[in-house]
Amino acid sequence: SVIDPRFTVNVTKREQVDLKISSAAVSDSALYYCALAPTVAGNTSALHKNLL
Repeated sequence: SVIDPRFTVNVTKREQVDLKISSAAVSDSALYYCALAPTVAGNTSALHKNLL
């Protein structure tokens, strides 16, 4: 999948990740989860596809 270039991520510490959305719009409203390491185990084909 392609990541929108308006979204940038900065890992500032081992346990802190900042997400910046430039020119944010109402349609960007969501609950965002960030992971510093792979967290999926098992059948990944059942996962929801990120539409960003």
